[in-house]
Amino acid sequence: MPDPLDTYLDSDREGSVQALGPVDIGGSRAKLFVSQVPPSPPPWADFLRKTFADIDTPAASSTAALLVMEVEHRGTPAYMAFAFGLGGRHLLRSGCWERGYGLRTALNLIYPGEGADADLGRLTTVEHKTRSRYPMRARRQASRATNFDEFGVDHFRDVLGLASGRPADREAWGTRVSGGDAVYVFLPVDLDGLPGLCRRLLEAHARSDYKTHFDWLDDLQPVNDRDRTAALEQRIVNDLFEGNTDHLELAAPEVLDPTRCRGFIFPDDVRAKIVHPDLRLGDLLRSIASHGGTERITAQFLKSRRITAVNGDGRAEYKWPVWRCLVGEYATDAGTVILDEGEFIDVSARYLDALNAFVDHIEEPAIKLPAAGRAMVEADYNAKVIQEVPGCVLLDRRTFTIPGRASAIEICDVLTLDHEFVHVKRHLGSSDLSHLFAQGQVSAEVMQDEPAARKAIRAAIRIASSNDASFDFVPAADIRPSDYTVVFGVIAAWRGRTLSQALPFFSKVNLRGHVIALRQRGFSVAFAQIGAA
Repeated sequence: MPDPLDTYLDSDREGSVQALGPVDIGGSRAKLFVSQVPPSPPPWADFLRKTFADIDTPAASSTAALLVMEVEHRGTPAYMAFAFGLGGRHLLRSGCWERGYGLRTALNLIYPGEGADADLGRLTTVEHKTRSRYPMRARRQASRATNFDEFGVDHFRDVLGLASGRPADREAWGTRVSGGDAVYVFLPVDLDGLPGLCRRLLEAHARSDYKTHFDWLDDLQPVNDRDRTAALEQRIVNDLFEGNTDHLELAAPEVLDPTRCRGFIFPDDVRAKIVHPDLRLGDLLRSIASHGGTERITAQFLKSRRITAVNGDGRAEYKWPVWRCLVGEYATDAGTVILDEGEFIDVSARYLDALNAFVDHIEEPAIKLPAAGRAMVEADYNAKVIQEVPGCVLLDRRTFTIPGRASAIEICDVLTLDHEFVHVKRHLGSSDLSHLFAQGQVSAEVMQDEPAARKAIRAAIRIASSNDASFDFVPAADIRPSDYTVVFGVIAAWRGRTLSQALPFFSKVNLRGHVIALRQRGFSVAFAQIGAA
């Protein structure tokens, strides 16, 4: 029977690993794993040697270690790992740790007890990921400790990944504690003191103090049922094999340092050293197909094959299993399940009920948009609206640019006499909807903020309306946002479904964020479900 301490080592890791122990440390069993990379000259040496022939660049090696401890906690063994060196954490078997362990531990220490005041300035750093078709990561650091609300995290839209701040009991825990998946404390401790530190951390994590102010963290819970997990894994394997990937994407599972990341190498491209500038699922599937075919795809294949992020010298800076880079969502009989960093996560009924209620309460527009033809493209549909609905002008594909904006801005597709800026998309795909919602928000924002934008919009309206004075309702001076409505129109086979029933989960989260942002500026927002005949 294998030693439990060995099960946390990544057995698929390249290179040899020296195992030492187990030994007794302070009454707890522990085992040390050490990995050493053979000496090699720095990759930049040849570049400089062409001019500086006498440069001395001795070969250097790097060493990393992982200490795994078995600690008795409340009558059962618990396992804690300590990483040493830059590569120490990469010795851990992927997925063997508890997600969010450090985050909840840190919040318990920063805000202990039911009476802890979340407004107290105790946080210095927050890392979060925005839920969307293409997840976006951000790390925000304050110049001094401040309260959580200052970091602008929206618990509906964002997944809190890390928090760092001042513990309430600084004598016991020092001046700084940080937590994401791992927990970081800055305390003087020797090797014999590690078991005691482990027990203190285990006790800190077991508390539920964080629920007083951060109970929404539990709106997302991991799927622990093995049968459900196996069934979901098989759905993903089947979808990848069949190319059904509208609901799946690739994303790096951690914040990357852009100065150290040139691009990504997929598992089958290692020998050819093909570097991809972005993580795209289509590129990965093409790589797999060209090296033996997508028939090779299994859950184990995805968990054992690695994507490597390389620096400018071609050396690995980050490595993750393909499985850990997959992001997506699935509708199941038990509700919505998110795939995030290799883990299936159930979305709580409380969260979904609140999200669905918000989406379903978005008003309908004043304009009554006709149904679209079955194969009608957006441009043809917009022209159809102008022909069949009085009081409209066509602004489809009329764009403008202004200083400070990198991309051309589309005003809207259809403008109505009721001051409605109508934006239209066909299909319920997450990427299409993401573009639609962003287009509506950007257009409204620049109209409100930028005199140059209002000038361009006024000129476009004059041309499109043939100088019809009734459409001259965008002033050159400041506008009053409450006079205008941003309308999102989506052409789809709705089949009697409500908006919340038809939209993908990430699209509902995305829509909510854009609606709130527009309403905070004073605009009205409406949504039109356009049928496809």
